[in-house]
Amino acid sequence: MSIYIFFYLLGGKVSPANCAYTAKELTCQLLDSGASIIIAHPNTISTAIEASIDAKIPKSNIFVFGDHEINGIQPYTSILSIREIEPVRFTPEEIKSTTAFLCYSSGTTGKNKGVETTHYNLISNIMQYRAFEGDNVHSNLCYLGVLPFYHMYALSINLHFSLLLGATSIVIQKFDIETFYRAIQDYKVDIAPIVPPILLLMVKNPAKCNLKYVMCGAAPLSQSLSDDFDRIYNIPIKQIYGLTEISPLSHIGPLEKLVNGSVGVLLPNIEAKILSEEGHELGFDQLGELYLRGPMVMKGYLNNLEATNNCIDKDGWFRTGDVVKIDKDGKLNDI
Repeated sequence: MSIYIFFYLLGGKVSPANCAYTAKELTCQLLDSGASIIIAHPNTISTAIEASIDAKIPKSNIFVFGDHEINGIQPYTSILSIREIEPVRFTPEEIKSTTAFLCYSSGTTGKNKGVETTHYNLISNIMQYRAFEGDNVHSNLCYLGVLPFYHMYALSINLHFSLLLGATSIVIQKFDIETFYRAIQDYKVDIAPIVPPILLLMVKNPAKCNLKYVMCGAAPLSQSLSDDFDRIYNIPIKQIYGLTEISPLSHIGPLEKLVNGSVGVLLPNIEAKILSEEGHELGFDQLGELYLRGPMVMKGYLNNLEATNNCIDKDGWFRTGDVVKIDKDGKLNDI
């Protein structure tokens, strides 16, 4: 987390990468993002060194987490002690145009693309989430971080939102169900942002669990899995819907039993519409493609104007590629 904040303050941008990447895959992201510095975990330092060769990043610009040198690679803490640096101050216009994050997403189609998420996008979305939740969230809460931080979902909840609240975020380095349960008990965790496969593991491996609720997103949650979880735990599921390209949340569900696949209602200051294949706007309970508009919509895909124009129209509407319907209560049903 400190690395992200460090580069924010310097006015740089961060492009988190999958720790399971091969050197070839990492090289592709390094080249596409234009990265000039690599900071790697000790377990991935050999991959980082190999990838840096084709990406033409000098060894002096590679750092490793921790306080000790590994294989001639200096620790990232050495950066922090070089000299005191004044934080960059952005103007309102620069906040809207300056990229903070470059997460990689396949978007609606095709290969992975760098999603340019600005400081304005990030701030807008966490404030939308904050306004929606109101007094339900506060600094006394404890969140559990089990999802990878190269995904916007984990970054948003476990980093940005918990910092905004002044809440605690407990991060597990590598997920397994026993460590997951133990962390919940040891740290008195309140909220666990997870995905349906983890929910399934919880159903298959029941254990004592005192969570206030779980957040579940990134993939559809079936009615049968939701029912099984409710029967075993009686813990509310707060469904969410989002995409990397919208920083990442647009819909959040209430704390109630899942009904008919609903993933909740729009966050404040976001517009939505459903269009048919012919481009006609549809009404309630009609299946069509979801379009979203608001301050959380990405700047665009890095170095890919064609892909950007294919998903963001001239009026700022973002094409999600997801077929959905909205009921008369404004609840989104992801099909």
